[in-house]
Amino acid sequence: MNSLSWNCRGLGNPWSVRALHDMVRRWDPRIVFLLETKLKVRHVERVRKRLGFANGFIKPSRGYSGGLALLWMREINLSIKSFSNHHIDATVIEANSSLEWRITGFYGNPQTHLCHESWNLLTLLSNQMHLPWFCF
Repeated sequence: MNSLSWNCRGLGNPWSVRALHDMVRRWDPRIVFLLETKLKVRHVERVRKRLGFANGFIKPSRGYSGGLALLWMREINLSIKSFSNHHIDATVIEANSSLEWRITGFYGNPQTHLCHESWNLLTLLSNQMHLPWFCF
């Protein structure tokens, strides 16, 4: 399954959205994880629709920083398990094989002196489920 993750550093300008649209058209991912959207939910929803994704889970920005979005196509059986300002964790069940696996979009704390908090979060997440794990 083809997936894409992009630190967009803001989706508030048309050039960023166009660049993302071009990447999605070129690589045809089934799941996309966006970080640093720097947008509220309604703006990310517009981007989701423009990109052609039927589903999405959006953790809005705080002011003009942060913001995460996990977008997926209609045929993907994805279930959100947990989220924070730094991650979105989900499980996927493959339609053709019933294989269940885990996908986590992760954005470490941008303040390097707080990187231990990012590692603590990853450690906590790793202990929650024992499935094949794809972490962006």
